[in-house]
Amino acid sequence: MFIPLAVIFTRKKAVKRMKLIVSYCFIALFLNVAAMFISQFHELLPAYLQENLVLYNLHSLIRVVFLGWYILTSMYTGFNTRWRVLLFVYCLGVAANFIFLQSPFEFSTRLFASESVILLLFCLSYFYSAMQDESETDWIKLPSFLVCIGISFFEAINFFIFLFFHPLAVKNEKFGRATWSIYNITFVLLCICLALAFKRNARVQQKKLGQI
Repeated sequence: MFIPLAVIFTRKKAVKRMKLIVSYCFIALFLNVAAMFISQFHELLPAYLQENLVLYNLHSLIRVVFLGWYILTSMYTGFNTRWRVLLFVYCLGVAANFIFLQSPFEFSTRLFASESVILLLFCLSYFYSAMQDESETDWIKLPSFLVCIGISFFEAINFFIFLFFHPLAVKNEKFGRATWSIYNITFVLLCICLALAFKRNARVQQKKLGQI
């Protein structure tokens, strides 16, 4: 997360109209650092603070809400009612899952798999929305396009990892570490795409100021 945050701190115009992504970056940094700290020093912590899986589950929820909302508000067709309903139903499903089906302190395969489905659906809708736009807007040069590329790549690769990671990792620890390394690599690539989106946004805002 330091990759996109470095751009945020060095380019003030990078954050304009991208506050949802900025908020996600700061929250994700906090969750990742906290999860890493618990992993490294769990033996020194009280029993109720030794489990970090709840932080990964929370990160998944935050990723869908913040990145998903950003994607939907960036569409040419606008943030219509059906997408709001879908996002609301997703949040209700997450709440129901952790209230009735499993503990939030367990790795939730359902949560991560549904994250991939929801965000991929939103990204595909964004691309379709861009193709429908008959104006002179060059969507490929927009920051939101880079964000969607990064999210699509991240979720498409990790969907099957999320789906089968926990049951297979329990049986084979080495497999679990190898697959999670793939997750880490794709997450870095997502962060690079976010950083590039911030840089592109800074250039877009600079051009707008130059035209005034």
